[in-house]
Amino acid sequence: MDPEVFLDLYNNLETKLKGRGSYYNDRYESPIIRFSNSSEGKEYREELSTIRDIRNLLVHSPLVNGKYPVEPSDEIGAVLEEILEKVEQPKKAMNYATWADKIQKTRLDEEAYPVMRMMELRGFSHVPVVEGEKMIGVFSKSTVFSFHIRNNMTTIQKGMRIKEFGNLLDIENHSNEYFEFAPKDALYTDILELFNTNYKKRQKRLAIVFLTETGNSQEKLLGLITPWDVLGK
Repeated sequence: MDPEVFLDLYNNLETKLKGRGSYYNDRYESPIIRFSNSSEGKEYREELSTIRDIRNLLVHSPLVNGKYPVEPSDEIGAVLEEILEKVEQPKKAMNYATWADKIQKTRLDEEAYPVMRMMELRGFSHVPVVEGEKMIGVFSKSTVFSFHIRNNMTTIQKGMRIKEFGNLLDIENHSNEYFEFAPKDALYTDILELFNTNYKKRQKRLAIVFLTETGNSQEKLLGLITPWDVLGK
């Protein structure tokens, strides 16, 4: 690859990364290095190290008879082009979400036992509790467990309604897990980062990321993403 073309690609990548915000604008660290250490860029870490070395040779070494002392291979140039394309067209989280019309939901007045039976049959561990189109809580296996412990019970009474679980439905009241909200146009890497760092942050398991228009929990529920939807992709 022509060295000038290679440098143009490198500079373009650096500019695109800086345009993503303060995370990449650290004056003491290259945005390329920050990208290579991120969830999004780690798959290219070795190639980016080589790309940076080539770039530094081209920029800091004197020309020999008016020519650059090295010429990047077409293969490494192709990798640089691939990285730039992914940065310019990042994957959207919405492509991995289950959207509202496909989500199994429940309401406060529904009977709990049929919901629990459905969860068991379909392998669901969480069911959003909705009022209109807005999510007001989460009914989960941990909700049932906590209810039993709190009330010293061994069975769920027939005819018991979801609303009788009270504040255990609140998203902040799940004993060993928590939930996040994100905007519908969030990047795949944003959600991946939430799941990758969740335990360090809260000492709890991040169970679900719910999507709304702007990431506000008071907005209409548009979709949800579980760890299985993004981890290992």
